[in-house]
Amino acid sequence: MLVLRTYGQVSAALADPDLSVVPPPERDSALGWLRSAVCRFSSGATHARRRALVEAPLRALSPDALRRRARGRSPETAAVEVLAEALGVAVEPAVVLAAARAYLPPVEPTPADDAAVDGLLTALGGARDEATAARACLLLQAATSTAALIKNALPYKDFGTPEAVLAETLRHSPPIPVMRRQRLDGTLIELDLVAANRDPAVFTDPETFDVRRPNNHMHLIFGAGLRPCPGDDHALAIAAGVLEGSPR
Repeated sequence: MLVLRTYGQVSAALADPDLSVVPPPERDSALGWLRSAVCRFSSGATHARRRALVEAPLRALSPDALRRRARGRSPETAAVEVLAEALGVAVEPAVVLAAARAYLPPVEPTPADDAAVDGLLTALGGARDEATAARACLLLQAATSTAALIKNALPYKDFGTPEAVLAETLRHSPPIPVMRRQRLDGTLIELDLVAANRDPAVFTDPETFDVRRPNNHMHLIFGAGLRPCPGDDHALAIAAGVLEGSPR
């Protein structure tokens, strides 16, 4: 496996059309079907079509409204609760959190994980189509990435504005520390986001958590290049609302 660690290397990899996402292991289960139907694990025209199904419901959601709804919520469940309510999905946060545990490889799923995914799909209407997979994807990634961002940012909530704290948290303590891609010949490439976002060639005093950092917007955690996160504004809004509503 080739590991890329500098900011320039990781940025270039994220913009390289010859690199694709690593397909997850095949599984004859609800989790296996979901992974096979979401944009996260697809490429090319299939990815573009599925990404549009994710972007459509997000366009109908106001980040400002999500931020208001997140205030006073539990850091562990706020992202799932707020997004599910906004999407009109009646599902217990515990079901989504359980389904999210093994959504991202390389976690080896258990029968309980597969059952949780099945429960989530049932809450979404039970149809096995790409539109259902897109809504499941939104909830699952809120349960993992957004919830982890909130958890990582809470210790720093009094350091500055929510926006500045979240930007520096994404650089300093990313909820997703690595991404993976593969070449056409099957060579695996690991993108070390922690190292890239502490590259001394780009960031001054990179090991220090500094909300005054002028280039803290340059983190790569929401992706860049060809596959940026479609819901970064919504995730940041929910996280900011939780920080605003947490005890001082």
